[in-house]
Amino acid sequence: LPNEKNSPFKSMLYHLKTKNNTDVREHFATQLADMIRRRCDGYERFTLGYVPRGVASYKKYGYDHMRELSVLVADKLGIGCEDLFCREKSARVQKELGRAARFYNAEQSIKLSHDTDASGRRFILLDDVCVTGASLGRCTSLLINENAREVRCFVIAVRP
Repeated sequence: LPNEKNSPFKSMLYHLKTKNNTDVREHFATQLADMIRRRCDGYERFTLGYVPRGVASYKKYGYDHMRELSVLVADKLGIGCEDLFCREKSARVQKELGRAARFYNAEQSIKLSHDTDASGRRFILLDDVCVTGASLGRCTSLLINENAREVRCFVIAVRP
């Protein structure tokens, strides 16, 4: 992420996460779809999934920005999108936590959806911002533990 407090990129990310802005969602979906096409040979054989928004955040904003973005990316790629994971109500807000607490929180709060069958399948996972990789790591581990064949992860931004 850019270091400037009010950078255009941070503003766009804010509008994706808090304002449900369709123009911003379209922009990020186009960028992610292009990145996946360039970096994921055979993406047509993959199913798209995403790191779900926490329960409190969903209640606050009324939508899951990553679900809406992922559906749009999947449509652009011509592949399926599934709700692979769910969040437990006890989840704490990741951005308020330090590194170790983020991993613990992700492990405790992110679960496979009851109807997820990962065996032998390939998945592309999307997340908005990667800080420690705790959420994506947890989601990847859950799929691998259920015998997924391959998991690839893509994010909008990485924060050092």
